[in-house]
Amino acid sequence: MSLSIGYKSYINEPYFSGAYGVRIKNTNEAPNFIIGRYTSIGKNLQLVSTHHNYKSISTHPLFSNQFSRGHINIGNDVWIGLNVTIMDGILIGDGAVIGANCVVTKDVPPYAIVTGNPGKIIKYRFSQEIIDQLLKIKWWNKHESVLLELGINTEDIQGFIDKFNKRFPDTD
Repeated sequence: MSLSIGYKSYINEPYFSGAYGVRIKNTNEAPNFIIGRYTSIGKNLQLVSTHHNYKSISTHPLFSNQFSRGHINIGNDVWIGLNVTIMDGILIGDGAVIGANCVVTKDVPPYAIVTGNPGKIIKYRFSQEIIDQLLKIKWWNKHESVLLELGINTEDIQGFIDKFNKRFPDTD
């Protein structure tokens, strides 16, 4: 198990990722946890990567093979609240928001807001047109000084995108 945390991303401790030497089912590959750039994660994140085989006589790891369903990939500019559990094999898209106490059991699309147990999409942060533009420019690949200069700390999303495209016209 390896944990890769992108530029300016953080996890408030404590967090837990119990891999215990488990391998992804039908492979010899260890599950990885990959976190993109500018992602903010609250306390008590649980990254679940191990499953017990309930079809065996015993579910105890001494007597039963444990397995993982795959890597956990958390995108760029994701905000994850307190006490969130993310199951293995999950992709959380760029710009998503995961509410406090959520259990993420399915992939989360970019810019979706997910809450509950199990997690469900309650809405999207922006219109599909704005989401498509943000995914196209991939602003998170720029240094924070450039982003601040362009005015990233605004609620005028389209204005920021326009400034970004003017400064970086080759984002196609």
